[in-house]
Amino acid sequence: MDHAQWPPTLWLRIALATSLFVATTYAVENSELAKWAMKWAAIGTAFVVEVTLAWLGTESQREFSTLISPGGFGYQIDFACTGIIPAGFLGVAILASQSSFGARIRGVAIGVPCILLLNVIRLISLFYAGIWQPQAFEWVHSAVWQPLMVGSIVAFFLVWKHRMADRS
Repeated sequence: MDHAQWPPTLWLRIALATSLFVATTYAVENSELAKWAMKWAAIGTAFVVEVTLAWLGTESQREFSTLISPGGFGYQIDFACTGIIPAGFLGVAILASQSSFGARIRGVAIGVPCILLLNVIRLISLFYAGIWQPQAFEWVHSAVWQPLMVGSIVAFFLVWKHRMADRS
């Protein structure tokens, strides 16, 4: 199959797979196992941010999934803030594509960590925004980072499609 121009049915398959991923994520979020896993994912993400902030020379205190600066600014990292949903969304889109198995595995192996890393950068920048300009925190969170995360997922997928999927 010539991947240069993927047919609409393939794009529909990718859209359905990613929609199913999102629907499943929301459907199971109230199960006890999911609540337990989401809590630990949020705590783990907060730990990574705390360690990275310390490495950058910025003091913070963490209690479970809440990070607080010495000056009093703080935020809580919920499951939606962990980057798992955007990374999963990208992973499912790549896996649902019609490319070689190797190209799909490489895409997931590179893309998912990239999205998770970008999310850590997002959380660190939000911490600094909250310290330096607390009134701008919500704007940076909603108007800057949400579209940037969505755009990064789309951009990675399209670059992967062009460089890996289309050449496999």
